[in-house]
Amino acid sequence: MLRPILALLVLTLSSLHARTIKWYCDPGTTNRMSNGQAMDASFHFELGVFKDGFVPTSANTAQWAGKWVAAQSAAYNPTTKYFTGSYTVTSNASPFVENAQAYIWGLGGINNSEWILLRASSWLWPQPGGIDPVALEWNVANANQVILGSLNSGGALMQSASIAGGPMTYAQWRDAELSGVALNGPEQDADGDGIPNVMEFVLGTPPQSVNPLPPITVSVVMDGGVSYLQSSIPRRADRAATLRLERSTDLLSWSSGPTATQVVSETPLLLVAKSLLPVTTDQPKQFLRWVAELP
Repeated sequence: MLRPILALLVLTLSSLHARTIKWYCDPGTTNRMSNGQAMDASFHFELGVFKDGFVPTSANTAQWAGKWVAAQSAAYNPTTKYFTGSYTVTSNASPFVENAQAYIWGLGGINNSEWILLRASSWLWPQPGGIDPVALEWNVANANQVILGSLNSGGALMQSASIAGGPMTYAQWRDAELSGVALNGPEQDADGDGIPNVMEFVLGTPPQSVNPLPPITVSVVMDGGVSYLQSSIPRRADRAATLRLERSTDLLSWSSGPTATQVVSETPLLLVAKSLLPVTTDQPKQFLRWVAELP
């Protein structure tokens, strides 16, 4: 099942009323997976809240992804054994209402089957407030509630737990996010915001509320003295879907694959690819789009 969208915009945010949350783990700490091996580059961490009053437990992990709303993601660096993020709070739009319980969720391993979820009782979502020179600091080491995995045990700061079942499928997401909604097919658009459901699934955006796209970038890059179009797109690592870049010169015929496009870099949080058609004066017009594909 395929559905294209055009790479449209880069979002910027500025406000005179903001509060910053610095969330992180201390560098150089020992962090392990459930099998005792060190956390690797497949891991990333998300700062967010659960919506609809959902309370996560080790018994309802199958429902987490459908109720989770991430504010920000940060990649884990296995060399420095560290992740960090800095998030600016500019509103209390649902589900990020004042005093909502905030969590840090780590995911990684094969098919993102290793999870750790934790919080501190003091991690309550703040009001935007005024210009705040002192950021809130939410350090994993200060967490006192571990819902899944372990903290400060066996010589490790963090140790993830193994979750059976692998990434969330579109059907699981549809049942959780679009239950009772008629326009629940992958190519349909439940909220009418121009983003098809399958892209909301891949990007992790709410499918029943109008939202702008996450920041999708398009730029011109140089390689060997030749200019090419390149694009990056954020994604949810816990979704059973793939993304690919396609290019066109007329918006009618689209091409991808080893002779048309190339993946430049790929992480659990971000996919970067470029067109292999040079940007020249003879061929100045070129278009890119991202296509989501379900298994």
